[in-house]
Amino acid sequence: MSTRGTRTPPLRSTHPAAAGARAPRGASGGARADGDWLQPGPPYAPGWSLGRRLPPAAAPAHAHHPRTAPDQPPPDAGPYAGPDAGPDAGPDGVPAGRVLRRRRARRGPRPQRGPSRLSYRLNRLWLTPLVRRMLTVGLPVFVISLSVGVVMSDPARQAAAHAAMVDAYDSVIDRPEFRVEGVRVLGDVSAEVHAAALGRVDVTFPESSFRIDMAALRRELETIDAIRSADLRLGGDRMLELRLVERSPAVIWRHRGGLELLDGEGRRIARLTERASRADLPLLAGAGAEQEVPEALRILDAAAPLDERIRGLVRVGERRWDLVLDRDQRIALPETAPIRAIERVLALDGAQDLLARDTVLVDLRLHDRPTLRLSDGALETFQSIRHSPE
Repeated sequence: MSTRGTRTPPLRSTHPAAAGARAPRGASGGARADGDWLQPGPPYAPGWSLGRRLPPAAAPAHAHHPRTAPDQPPPDAGPYAGPDAGPDAGPDGVPAGRVLRRRRARRGPRPQRGPSRLSYRLNRLWLTPLVRRMLTVGLPVFVISLSVGVVMSDPARQAAAHAAMVDAYDSVIDRPEFRVEGVRVLGDVSAEVHAAALGRVDVTFPESSFRIDMAALRRELETIDAIRSADLRLGGDRMLELRLVERSPAVIWRHRGGLELLDGEGRRIARLTERASRADLPLLAGAGAEQEVPEALRILDAAAPLDERIRGLVRVGERRWDLVLDRDQRIALPETAPIRAIERVLALDGAQDLLARDTVLVDLRLHDRPTLRLSDGALETFQSIRHSPE
């Protein structure tokens, strides 16, 4: 291959010796002339070669530091530099160990090694939320619980700890500001209910409010038949206030065991010794009448025009009612829609004076076929009139 006519660029060197042989630029500051590339220089200066750059050559042993005198060692040579450095000194007067350290310093810091397999696995395990929570929370709790269990396994220590806790609790709840001096009943209640409520308060005063079970005492008061509801509060004068709501009697229920007062829901209030003591209340009789008190009250409200003649209601077969009037008259009401049957009887009585006649029973159990039963005297009179000759 011919290289004729091709200009080969000059080879440049970074070595100080070669740099000193390079010619300066022209005074005019213009481009370098063609002849400047051919300035004489060392044909084989250290630091460059034909085709490959070589490392800079080592300075001769007699080379001195540029900032020091020729007979003085360089500043970084150390105390061993100089002609009297000793038999172990290198070419530049520095011991071999220091030369090795300088070489390592020039190489830079050693590369860090990667984590081992064990450390990698432990690190990944630590990043697991469950493992971290077990180690940071579960393990301390387990250690503390185990320590407390071991310490408190001794019965003597258990008794001492329990006694200390009881003493601390008693010292707090027995303070004067928590003391209750007595009990007071509030509400419009009868004297019998007042006395019965005070008898159910099984507390010796003065007593700490923490030792009084308010919920249990309220349930005990509500077991009294005459009390609908009870509310317990601590007053500002250190008195236990009992706010009671008494049941209102609505009817008297007569059964084989005697007479009892019932409220509008059929709840028992008290036992009654005689009917005359509460003559203002209607009378109910029959088995199962206490379970249908609301219906009985609705029937009595519908029969309000006959209020002066009503003696009571009788439950028949636990299915229906009979309205009992004075003069031994009775109205048999149907099992269903008894209010409509009462309204029908009142209409007949207003039009034909049905109840003013000598009748014993007005049977309305069949809606489309009412039946009348006359008294014995009225029946004889009716038969005599019927069989008499004209």
